Amino acid sequence: MRITKRRWLILTILVLTSVIVVMAYLFNRKRLCVPSQDLTEIVETGDLVFSAGESIRSDIVRFMNADSECEYSHIGLVIKGESDYKIVHMSSDLGYIVSQSIDDFIETSDSYRLGIYRIERAIDKDQMKVIVKSLLQDNKKFDDAFDINDDSEYYCTEFIYKVFRDLGSEVYHDFKFKEYILPNDIINSVSMHKIVEI
Repeated sequence: MRITKRRWLILTILVLTSVIVVMAYLFNRKRLCVPSQDLTEIVETGDLVFSAGESIRSDIVRFMNADSECEYSHIGLVIKGESDYKIVHMSSDLGYIVSQSIDDFIETSDSYRLGIYRIERAIDKDQMKVIVKSLLQDNKKFDDAFDINDDSEYYCTEFIYKVFRDLGSEVYHDFKFKEYILPNDIINSVSMHKIVEI
């Protein structure tokens, strides 16, 4: 079938319009800018921090979550540090577990939305700190294979799941997932309430 000049022009216009729409969507997302002091007044050790980022990886996670309304693509765990709160998470960009200030977490996860959730079950926060400190000292690597059965490396949601497993918390039994854990799986299966969404 031969493409006429008219069809070629129409096809070109459609492709360019599609590219413009996609680019407008990607560039019109507003970067999250929240002073960390506002958040440190409301967070506690054990809170879960979900973020929605603008990276290709974030878009892939959202695509995998397509059957839900969950926009989040990354998760971290709030831990009280020596003088302030830190968010501990598995960084796919760096390739290992990191402990960051709230501001640094927002910046490195390229977030445009943030949700902080508190688990409704009692948890041993001191034991949680011990588990997380051990993982940080071991410099746990990021699991690019997303293998939930391999404890040598973790991806972000697997990290949360396995901290609660090692904690021996009842929360561990609440997790519902198939081959891998997505942020949506945690939001929908663990009893928690939203503290704030920005």
